[in-house]
Amino acid sequence: QFLYFIGSLRRMSASGADGAAAASASPACASPTGEGPKPLEHSNDNLVKFNTFDAYSTAAQCKKTIGKGVAPAADAAPGTPEAISAALRGLVRAGKNPKKPTIFMAFDTAANRDAAAALITANVKTRGKFWTLEQVTDRDLDLTHKAGKKERAGTQVGDGAEQGPSVAPWMHLAYAEQLRRKAAHCVGILKTINKTSCIRDGALRTGAMLSGVIASPQRVAYRNNILFTCGVDGDGTPCVGFQAGQSVAGKHDVLPADGIPTVHPIALAVRDSFMANVFAKHADALPMYKKGEQKGFWRKLHVRHNKDAEVMLDIEVNPTGVSDELLAAAKAHLQSWAAGFAASVPAAEWDTPDDSATDVAGVAALATEVPAPSATARFVSLQWHLYEGLSTAPTETPRETLFGGPALVQKLFHLEFDLSPGAFFQVNRLGCERLLSRVATECELRRESTILLDLCCGTGTIGLCLSDKVQRVIGVEMVAAAVENAKVNAARNNVTNAEFVCGRVEHALMDVLSKLPKDADVVAILDPPRCGVHADVLRWLRNCKTVRRLVYISCDQRALETDCEPLCKASTLKCHELPFRVCGSFGVDLFPQTPHVEMVVTLRRTTMEELDAYAAENAARRQRVEAEAQQQPARPQPAAE
Repeated sequence: QFLYFIGSLRRMSASGADGAAAASASPACASPTGEGPKPLEHSNDNLVKFNTFDAYSTAAQCKKTIGKGVAPAADAAPGTPEAISAALRGLVRAGKNPKKPTIFMAFDTAANRDAAAALITANVKTRGKFWTLEQVTDRDLDLTHKAGKKERAGTQVGDGAEQGPSVAPWMHLAYAEQLRRKAAHCVGILKTINKTSCIRDGALRTGAMLSGVIASPQRVAYRNNILFTCGVDGDGTPCVGFQAGQSVAGKHDVLPADGIPTVHPIALAVRDSFMANVFAKHADALPMYKKGEQKGFWRKLHVRHNKDAEVMLDIEVNPTGVSDELLAAAKAHLQSWAAGFAASVPAAEWDTPDDSATDVAGVAALATEVPAPSATARFVSLQWHLYEGLSTAPTETPRETLFGGPALVQKLFHLEFDLSPGAFFQVNRLGCERLLSRVATECELRRESTILLDLCCGTGTIGLCLSDKVQRVIGVEMVAAAVENAKVNAARNNVTNAEFVCGRVEHALMDVLSKLPKDADVVAILDPPRCGVHADVLRWLRNCKTVRRLVYISCDQRALETDCEPLCKASTLKCHELPFRVCGSFGVDLFPQTPHVEMVVTLRRTTMEELDAYAAENAARRQRVEAEAQQQPARPQPAAE
């Protein structure tokens, strides 16, 4: 780097101040081999690398520093968006490792790259040191362009004809084979949990603790929630479907959703009608959003429906560069389209369990319901929201209702739930009913005494469905909108023994537990997101004597393995109460045609008698092993030469 810096000074003195910026910035984007930029799909051609002399700042903080430094040159107030825009005109992306002083910036054109390099190196400094340009190496290009990285684990199943699209990678596998693989996966999880438990269980070690994987009653077209991406396919043709690859790999093409077995015909009908009656009318003025270029209007279509073929559609649009008049015209057109929308949808395809599915070891197949007749799908809610960001819009982004009401009514058992566009609800309704029926049995609930803790409760689905089997339900959820939905759902279904607390579980749980009677009969249901729960939640559940039973519902079993360790390990200073031990487990296939499975593990509080008996058994085992070792004849020693 020092030699390159000396070379830059020599070039600057040779070519003069006017060409210094271009002479310094252009080599920064070239391969050190002299063969020019590395030919990659992503926009690394106009990549520049600065040394900020600050190893702990983030990309966002660096942008603010740039805005302060270039303000006098840009004739703008320090740190304002105008100052930042003046220095970073044409910026495509910026990235910085917060543990290193270098920041990478990619621009749309070489002219904007050179202009930004000249302005920043002349005006921006950290602790008295002006930022400097550094050479972009081939390794830097590989780091900033992630197409060479391996694909996300679990998106593919095998080789050849067995592979399917990432949204349904097991679509070519027989359903019995899907269940067999999911059962084997659950057995492996139980074996891992057994290794960290203070009481080793032979049933866990052999997988006998798994009672089975409950088959989904509906194996195709089961999703009641589909998020379509708007964009263009490989030929540049407008398309609404699923993104063909990962954005970090530079793959932004959108492929149609036809032929995907998990997609319901209602979602396809909404998509087709939108393309023909909405997009086609405004194709020139309001094009599809191109994620790679960050230009366009229509971004996403979020389609949800219920068993009565009532549809809620939430549209995400990018208002950048769109006039108010054009936005108003688009809204008016959407309103008229929604009012007249009526799509005849055939009955969903149903599979009856065959012998091959029920004969699989460790797999339980349930009888299916009678197929619902064909229906006419109609809108009960059409909303849209504006979003100009690069990633996914936050769940709490304000929506504007264009047609109908703000929610969709979804039925589960005999209850009805109001769902807003961002509210969580299982995509497989019939499979969810099977799940909750089995959970109710695993919990061993007592109507007259049990207090049910529904942790990470969302809109209250689990707690409300089990409310008639317990004395009291307490739900804890961090999303305020979901808590309000839960309260509305409780009132809608005349549930009076349920209350819901808004707050992070790790912050609210201690207060909730402290208010419970010391002799309370508490059962906890933990249904966390994929990342699992905070360690404090597990520690407080472990140290609360009144929690006699815990049911963990896991959609990502990596978190389940991690979270079971503090619950089941031997007592420590932090986890001083008696440990839990696994007493039951089963899986539910909520996601046919994919490798995902919903796994439920039931844990109960151990007793001192069990721990003493296990310790005595271990001591006796060690004595037997030592005695057998002593009884074995000594090995003859080799004769000395």
